[in-house]
Amino acid sequence: LSAEVVDHLLAHVQSISANSFEGEAELVLRNVRFIDPYALVGLCLAMRCLKKSFKDVRVIPPDNFETFSYLAFMNFNEQISSFATMSSDLSPVVSGEMSDVLVKITQIGSDNNFQEEAIGAILNNQLNFSEEDVGSYTTVVSELCHNIVDHSEDTGYLAVQRYVNHSTGRRFVMIA
Repeated sequence: LSAEVVDHLLAHVQSISANSFEGEAELVLRNVRFIDPYALVGLCLAMRCLKKSFKDVRVIPPDNFETFSYLAFMNFNEQISSFATMSSDLSPVVSGEMSDVLVKITQIGSDNNFQEEAIGAILNNQLNFSEEDVGSYTTVVSELCHNIVDHSEDTGYLAVQRYVNHSTGRRFVMIA
């Protein structure tokens, strides 16, 4: 699921959100094989938006076990549980342990710490950022999260993951 696809989905969902429908909205992720943090955050926003227009919102999860387990590990099911239901015959492998390469989907609200410590650990341990650079980056993320709360008068979502560019071997972090 690419950023472009999720952006189109969000635009479509936003365009129908002014209407009210009696039926059920269904988001089919059956053939999805990869979802990055941006797509996860976008899907959470889409589910919340769909719930405003539809009586029921249902997610058909990926039939790929690894992708389905990734959704579960990233707390996707928990984050959408008040907006949508997702059922599957698959039983994901989920660990409650913290990860040193990602921050699970976190709802951004007025009472959050915005995962600054976890993001800082990823930047420092995985990308070898200096303490000064870690401080600068986490301040930017914190400010963006505060802006979501202050200016949208709603909640948002945060997800972070470290990746490796396989052709160059360089590590990078996606913050959504």
